[in-house]
Amino acid sequence: DPLAPMIVCMEEVHAVPKFGAVGSFKMGRGLGNLEAMFKLMSPHGYFTVKPQVWKKLYGLVLDKKHTGPQKKQIDLEYARQYFGPQAAAWLARTKDHNRADALLIAEYARRCALGK
Repeated sequence: DPLAPMIVCMEEVHAVPKFGAVGSFKMGRGLGNLEAMFKLMSPHGYFTVKPQVWKKLYGLVLDKKHTGPQKKQIDLEYARQYFGPQAAAWLARTKDHNRADALLIAEYARRCALGK
């Protein structure tokens, strides 16, 4: 339903020194554009969530012994199991870990909206 209330949730992001000034500026501009769009589209605005918070809901907060690629693979495998066959096409490739995170953040937002 296009008139149904929309819940918008984004993962909190911060500038990282290794991105450099230009990379951080571009990321900030992109983030600002998204925030403006969400404010216009959703009557309730949007909210942000730290990665540690939404990952804790699913038990995905990992210790330092896991590398970045390992963490991405664990998130992807969890999303495949959580969402099942209906998400299989969206999560078929190893590089779909960002889609997996997006789906898990959306589910986190849905649960927050429903108070679960």
